Amino acid sequence: FNFPYYLYAPPNTRDKPLLVEPVNSGAPSDDMQDHLDAAENLIQSGLSRTISDELAVPFLVPVIKDPASGELGELRTQSLDTGTMNIESGRYARIDRQVVAMVDDARDRLSDLGYNIPAEFMLNGFSQSGNFGNNLALLQPDRITSVTAGGVNGMAILPRSEVNGESIPYQIGTADMAELTGSPFDAASWQDVAQLCYMGATERPPTDDTLPYP
Repeated sequence: FNFPYYLYAPPNTRDKPLLVEPVNSGAPSDDMQDHLDAAENLIQSGLSRTISDELAVPFLVPVIKDPASGELGELRTQSLDTGTMNIESGRYARIDRQVVAMVDDARDRLSDLGYNIPAEFMLNGFSQSGNFGNNLALLQPDRITSVTAGGVNGMAILPRSEVNGESIPYQIGTADMAELTGSPFDAASWQDVAQLCYMGATERPPTDDTLPYP
């Protein structure tokens, strides 16, 4: 993997699936420190830190940079969007695999401390990090045991390749999964992933709608 991550283990850590919430920096930035600061805040005092403590499971925060300018300035790498998944080479290629590699690296580090952490991991996120988790479950379903994604609104991905003869590509559907990942959509593994997508009862478009945003 080509990006750093933060890892936290509660003092009473159990041999249970690791919890992952990718950083959501709030806005693109060319300064990596902005993304590191957001990740540090998340691992110290974010909701997933509370969940990690309550479940007594390790908590990992991948710090994927979200550039504001240059060739990647129009992409939202922290939501694993279509443009990001179409990057074929370089630092940002296959972010989905990089996150899985981070999890495996963290499992090795925890193993050195005497823990036996399963290969499958949990995902939690809200808004952009919720979209990331929702999308990652489609791309790596055999490695994910659960996803809790809040604020995804109308952007929850559909396990469909076409509707009424219309092809639906990623990140709306699954039509081009083989081209993006080298493998067709694994519907059976995806259906085994426990998933909760939620939206606040008082949220109303357009202000609270994710659809107008990049």
